[in-house]
Amino acid sequence: FFSLAEIKKYAPLVAQRGWGFISYDLEGISPNAEEADPVKAVRTAKQYATNAGIKLMVAPSQKIVSSHGAQFAQYVDRFHMQSQAHQDNDSSCTFMRDWINSRIASIERAKPSLAGEITAQVTMTNHPAPGKTIYQTVEDCFDRPLTEGGGNTDGMSIWFGSQQFNDGTYSRLLTYYENNYS
Repeated sequence: FFSLAEIKKYAPLVAQRGWGFISYDLEGISPNAEEADPVKAVRTAKQYATNAGIKLMVAPSQKIVSSHGAQFAQYVDRFHMQSQAHQDNDSSCTFMRDWINSRIASIERAKPSLAGEITAQVTMTNHPAPGKTIYQTVEDCFDRPLTEGGGNTDGMSIWFGSQQFNDGTYSRLLTYYENNYS
C-alpha cells in the first residue's frame, strides 16, 4: 500500500484474513507529507499494523532506503529494498550488490533482529546493463546480491510486465532460480 490512509484502512482486513503482515510501499506515488518525513510515516504505519495485530514490512524506494532506511528500521518487522534502480549501473551488477550489502549492514546495525528479513528487488522492465539483454542483467543482479560480497540479501523479488510474462522471459528466470536456489 502506498499511503498511511491505505495502511490504516486495510490493516484490520489483512489481520482478519490471517496474512500476518502488511507492506508499506513508500515511494514517489505516496503522499508528499509521508515522503517528506518517512521516519514519522513508518512509525505511524507501525502503530496501525500493531493495532491490527499484524507485522509491518516496508518497501521504500532506493532513495528513501539510502536516506532514512536505518532510521526507521526500528519500527519494521520486514524490510524490502527497491534496489532495481541500480541494476543497470554497470555490466557486472557490482554496484547494485555493493549498494544492497551496505544498506543491509546499516539496517541490521540499527535493528539486528531484521537479519533474515531483508530482501531486494530486480526488474525486467528497466533498461539492461551495458552490453547485456534485460534477462542477462536480471540474472546477474539476482545472483550477485545472493552469493557475492557477503551475500547478505535474504531474498530477491522480480518486477515484471506482461511482455516478459508473455514472451517467456519471466518463466525462464524462474526456472533459472529454481535450478540454482531451490
